[in-house]
Amino acid sequence: MDAYQKVKRKDKTYYDKTKTTSVVFTNRLPDSDDPIIPQSQFTCKYVALANLALTGTQAVDGESPDNGDKILVANNTDASENGIYTYDDTDDWLIDPTISGGALISVTGGTKQGTLWIVETPLFLVGTDDISIVQIALSRKENDYNSFPALTIADDDAMLAEDADDSYKKKKFTFSALKTFFNFLSKAAGEFASFSSATPTTSDKMLIEDESDSGAKKVITLSDLLALVPSGLPTGTTDLALVSWDASTSAYVERAKVRVDSNGKLLLSRTTGTGPTLDITQTVNGTVIVVDNSGLNNYMELKSSGAAAYTFGKSAFLVYHDTYLQNQKSLIFKELATNGANFVAIKAPASLAGDTTYTLPSTDGTSGQVLSTNGSGVLSWINN
Repeated sequence: MDAYQKVKRKDKTYYDKTKTTSVVFTNRLPDSDDPIIPQSQFTCKYVALANLALTGTQAVDGESPDNGDKILVANNTDASENGIYTYDDTDDWLIDPTISGGALISVTGGTKQGTLWIVETPLFLVGTDDISIVQIALSRKENDYNSFPALTIADDDAMLAEDADDSYKKKKFTFSALKTFFNFLSKAAGEFASFSSATPTTSDKMLIEDESDSGAKKVITLSDLLALVPSGLPTGTTDLALVSWDASTSAYVERAKVRVDSNGKLLLSRTTGTGPTLDITQTVNGTVIVVDNSGLNNYMELKSSGAAAYTFGKSAFLVYHDTYLQNQKSLIFKELATNGANFVAIKAPASLAGDTTYTLPSTDGTSGQVLSTNGSGVLSWINN
């Protein structure tokens, strides 16, 4: 003969029939001999993340459920209270007696939106036996990667995916196939537009591979990347820092700053060291431009093959090579600016029969003497 057992949950009483020939429990509705068919898939609005009183108005996962919402209770202190309930803000919550071992529960709201849970306990009597319900899949909203053990993934490891035609057909693909897909995705032009943009935070994580080519992976944060930026660099938006690696300190050191002002001028200033501010060297033939504004005698110097050719100084212009004035241009000597703008100039005739070089006397002449040529361009002082 079958034996009946009353199971009381708060003020609700259910009748469970245990067949003497089986260890499987078949739940029954109150005042009914009709058996309840166990269900294997459920959908709940929220999941209770902490011990919860299963009656009246309660906050679930920080949310305020509506009457009739399905609530997954998976973490109550009394594990026999775990299960699926119908929320009621005026009375005890009604438990669902159709839950069974191995049942899958998806959550559609709260911080656990999109997660999947499973009933681990294989056989139990609802309301009497302890029931273990655990999460088996993360949602896209979660990032608790540290709760999972680190494993080495092999290329032949397989995953299960659902066909895109909504036929519920399943497909198996390997990690190697997944890597091939993402390699294509990263190289395809315009594919990045398919990802949503987000504001990064210093705690955001990314996965990198160890430089040893051992396949080992490392997790770094945006804060770790920012720590690699050299300190002491210009903080404004108008300066560009020029840095170089200092082997003695194993750090980047700012050497100079470059800035373009509002008038379009390119401004260069040295931050460390001594010597020229700007030194441009062409290694092919040794042509060099040197600019030094570090002292009182600021200058710009043009060099050729390491030797100075022209020096433009603050008080003088030095020439180290022959100077040519092309197309009958003049060498002009102006009077004092306070006296006017007149000048004296020397220039070549419009036409010459040949090249002539005049060499000045080595000393000054006496009063009244004039310069005279010897016919070969050598000048000397003679009496007039």
